[in-house]
Amino acid sequence: MKKIYRFPLIVLCLVACTLPQPASQATLMPVHDTPNPGQQAAPTMPTIPPSEPALPSPTPTTTQPQSPTPSYRAQIRISTTSDWTAVQLTAGGSWQDVNVTSASEEAQSAGLEGESIILSQSLDRAQAGKRVELVAEALLTGLEPANPLRFEIDRGHIGST
Repeated sequence: MKKIYRFPLIVLCLVACTLPQPASQATLMPVHDTPNPGQQAAPTMPTIPPSEPALPSPTPTTTQPQSPTPSYRAQIRISTTSDWTAVQLTAGGSWQDVNVTSASEEAQSAGLEGESIILSQSLDRAQAGKRVELVAEALLTGLEPANPLRFEIDRGHIGST
């Protein structure tokens, strides 16, 4: 009958499960020199006890806070020979605080209507090919570098914008 010894397996398990011990640490020993006659004794170095090995601390994982999307002040200029024009920002961001800063005296309407900037002139001026202009300022928000700004321009069937 053959005997099976389980002892080596148990020892192996215990060795593998023990925490690693630090390698030998150097201990500084004081040096005592015997002074020559007429010479002062050299100071001795104090004994420094070995320090405990530093356990590695876990590296904190911090997530970088997402930086807010940038916003920019923009000046929008609309010039048209049409009887009416509507400009709307449709993609890539949004505009807020739209404020018309100047408009042609001949413009019948110039301002914000819903999400569109509206500029219009009389039908007679548009048929004569006369031009009106508007300048507005707006805060562009929600901009993403990978997404271009897209505007939609609607206008009457006379002239150009």
